[in-house]
Amino acid sequence: MLMPDQDTIKSIVESNFDLSAEMYNAFEDQSHHFYHLASQLAEFVGIESGMTVVDVGCGTGISTYGIAKAVGREGQVIGIDLSEGMLRKARDRPEERMIGSREKMAPVGSIEFRKGDAEELEACIGELAGKVDAVMYNASIFLLPDAGKALLEAKLSLKEGGVVGMNYPLGLWGNRMWRDGPDLFKRGKKEGLEDAPYGKSIVNIEKLPDFLRRAGFGNVRNRIIEMVLTREEVEAFYSIPAQSAGLYPKTPFPERQEKLRSLLDHFTDLGIEEFVQKWNFTRARKGHGGIIDPSA
Repeated sequence: MLMPDQDTIKSIVESNFDLSAEMYNAFEDQSHHFYHLASQLAEFVGIESGMTVVDVGCGTGISTYGIAKAVGREGQVIGIDLSEGMLRKARDRPEERMIGSREKMAPVGSIEFRKGDAEELEACIGELAGKVDAVMYNASIFLLPDAGKALLEAKLSLKEGGVVGMNYPLGLWGNRMWRDGPDLFKRGKKEGLEDAPYGKSIVNIEKLPDFLRRAGFGNVRNRIIEMVLTREEVEAFYSIPAQSAGLYPKTPFPERQEKLRSLLDHFTDLGIEEFVQKWNFTRARKGHGGIIDPSA
């Protein structure tokens, strides 16, 4: 079966996210899931007060405000996204919604949202090209048809010594005896479950270290973090159209939800009470000759 060309993939991804803006907001209001991911990524990358950061695949602005909290009043964050539907939500978002209450807010600096393509990042950020401290991909790098080109654009956008940071999901596991071995989706497919996901990743994440090396990044480091989710939180996460499309890409949205519920029912029947979503965090630095740190 031939894969769609890159422009077609981008169009499909854009459409899925245009349809997902409201559900992303509702999910985030309940869980702060993507905000926590962005905050942890900012800490892992080493984002500090006063930095200028580009948030690629900013969506409804959830990650952008997480990063903005890290750069403080003197910093600057540019959110970039292909989906105009998501960007409308980002531009209309009250800052206090990002972290629950005004009492928890930290001063944030300049925040701007631009429509743009990750593979044309240098042109998108214009006057900031070559001056950026960090380029971040919070839950977005795996959605880019040409991640290699996107990382080359990130390098052109960064100043010497600047850092690129990304995170991406490794899969979904169960608690206790289900924490090791293949993730639950792969188990379901291997067991021939009727409602097992059949979607394929847009990006082969195993190639990301090679993409970073080819782009000229070095000092690459990784960390795996785990997020414990209830059955209800897993269902809410994968019921977002853009997320469920990755599991069941050719199935209409209402039927995707039915398949997901059936699959989760199967896991619950096996005695899985909580779920573990694992994410890989990666950071790399411009100007280190593409050498992988052996201590990573």
